[in-house]
Amino acid sequence: MEQYSRNRGLSNITCSHGTSITKAKKIIVSGFASLSTLDGGFYGKGIYFSSSVNYTVPYFSTIDDPSILLCYIIPGNPYPVIESKTDTDNLLGSHLKVGYQSHYVVTKKSGVPFREEDFSNPALTLYDEVVIDQESQVVPIFYLEVEKSNLSVVIEHFQIDHLKESQSLQPSKISRREIERKATESKEPSQIEDDVIVDVTKLGI
Repeated sequence: MEQYSRNRGLSNITCSHGTSITKAKKIIVSGFASLSTLDGGFYGKGIYFSSSVNYTVPYFSTIDDPSILLCYIIPGNPYPVIESKTDTDNLLGSHLKVGYQSHYVVTKKSGVPFREEDFSNPALTLYDEVVIDQESQVVPIFYLEVEKSNLSVVIEHFQIDHLKESQSLQPSKISRREIERKATESKEPSQIEDDVIVDVTKLGI
């Protein structure tokens, strides 16, 4: 009871994870440990999530049985990532920073970190990625089966946003303190179009 009392103040956030229906069902039964490996992605080695379902489109749109997992995650003390994959000090495949329980990066649609001037660019939409490496920080709450015949609409929107980004300027790097502040001010909840989802299952927790 004492341990529970100390942890009651931990914050959780709702995030999405694009995958296949087959893998989603395995995760529901056995947790993310059933995947056996962590993603050695651009922003560190771990399990990747986003607070935007639209941002996960590339992760499930090419899969034969596309699915989206909606989860509660506890990010703990997040490391604010500003390193791009092209920087010499990039985080590609690296372990989470010592003293942090997750990595958090504010990104463009292309997955490139936001820079200072990007926040005032109306052509860009703010997205994010959260990287954690402990499955104990994740609780799946819903899984959504996506009808492939409806994916063309979602993919079209994704491509339009990506085209807008490619026409934007590449400004200077933003500071960690500023990215934390701006992300808090600018964040808006993501939307899911009803006709894209054919089945939603709430998990017993």
